[in-house]
Amino acid sequence: MGNGFNLDPEAIDKVATGIFTLSEELYGNMSLVVNDSDDLSGSVDTAQFTGVAEVLEAVGKWGDELIPTHRFRIEEFAGYLVVAVRSTEEIDDYVSSEFDQYADQFPRNADIPAPALPAPDSADAVPSPNGLDVAV
Repeated sequence: MGNGFNLDPEAIDKVATGIFTLSEELYGNMSLVVNDSDDLSGSVDTAQFTGVAEVLEAVGKWGDELIPTHRFRIEEFAGYLVVAVRSTEEIDDYVSSEFDQYADQFPRNADIPAPALPAPDSADAVPSPNGLDVAV
C-alpha cells in the first residue's frame, strides 16, 4: 500500500515556530499600548474627557482579557499542528505497514495502476508575510 503521508513535519515545525513568534509579537505590541496608555491616565481629567476614560478602559480590557485569550488560542493552534502532523504520520505509517499483511486478501487488477497521492504543488501554497508557505 505504501506511505501516503503528504505533510512535511519540518515545514509544519517552521509554521508552528512562526505562529509562536506571532504570539510573542502580539504580546509585545499590546504591552507597548498598555504602557503608553499609563501616561495618558494622569494627563487629563477623565471625568471631563470621557473619551480618554473609554480608551483606558478598552486598553485595560484588551491587555488583561482579550490578548491573553487570543494568544492562548493562537498557541493552542500551533501545538495542535505539531501534534496532529506527528500523530497522523505515525498512524499512516502504522496502517500502511499493518495492511501489507492483509493485502493479498484484496487482489488488484494488474492492468490498473495503483492509486497514489500527488506531491504537493508549490503553486498551491498560500504565501505568508514571514516567508513561510502553507500548502492547501
